[in-house]
Amino acid sequence: MNREIENSNYNQNYASLDDLIVLISKKFNDLLQLNKTEISELSKYTGISQAGLRRIRRGEGNPTISIINKLACYFGVPITYFFIADKKELITVGLKSIPIYGLDLYPNKQSNRMIVTKEINNLDSDYVIEIVCDSFSPVYSKNTLLYVKSFQLKEILCSGLIYFICSNHGNTLQRYIEINDQKIFQSLKDNSLLKYSSDIKIYGHVITSSVA
Repeated sequence: MNREIENSNYNQNYASLDDLIVLISKKFNDLLQLNKTEISELSKYTGISQAGLRRIRRGEGNPTISIINKLACYFGVPITYFFIADKKELITVGLKSIPIYGLDLYPNKQSNRMIVTKEINNLDSDYVIEIVCDSFSPVYSKNTLLYVKSFQLKEILCSGLIYFICSNHGNTLQRYIEINDQKIFQSLKDNSLLKYSSDIKIYGHVITSSVA
């Protein structure tokens, strides 16, 4: 009798390989949509071929545990996420993978690191700038990560915000202020003033920061 009960429970919990592949595909597509991630970008950071990722997206093939683990690490979810058929789980994940750049490297060099962060209070940063020196102290100390939202065309500059810009001196962080109707950037390094002009490239503004 006990053996029959055990077999019954086993049959109820059993999932075929086809069922698992369909589930993995669904979870994978959910994460792609949630994080607005392109296959080409995912391939670059995980080393998984684009063809292989597209097969997973279509629910084809049989992805290895190693591949699933790479996807889990990229999206910042436990590997078990891909095997649990719980629709509510997607809501609790709320994670976003974004690239980390050195201050002087953006945008001319591809990022080779990613950070996974929870989207809290509609935090909508596009990338992270890492401070690797003490030049911006005491505003930002060494090893601080700055979450940056890209500057949009026709966006209005907001007084008091810290902007990530490129001037004749290269990439830098400046606080935007308005003095007597003049648009001014104030350096976080030495408080020097830079008058706004069309020659200045504005990458974006700092939303928040954290210590690496």
